[in-house]
Amino acid sequence: MSTATKPRINKASKALPKVEVGDIILWWHGGLTSNAPLPAIVVHDGGQGNLDIHVFRRHDTIRLGGVKHRDDPRLNQTQKGRSGCWDVRK
Repeated sequence: MSTATKPRINKASKALPKVEVGDIILWWHGGLTSNAPLPAIVVHDGGQGNLDIHVFRRHDTIRLGGVKHRDDPRLNQTQKGRSGCWDVRK
């Protein structure tokens, strides 16, 4: 009997949109997707839907790290409050 295990596959990341450094995405402050999003640019893809982004606000930009996609099941309320969430432009 083999004791080898199957590789673990993150099913959540399969459903997440693919983005690349330089792509413009939408970002929601506090993860409140009922509010209007702000534009952001991807500056680093940390894998599994975790992005480092620059968010364009009216008079400045902010850099946020480890921002998760809004449909990522690993995104919790603490992370939403700290980093917000993102999605692709439609």
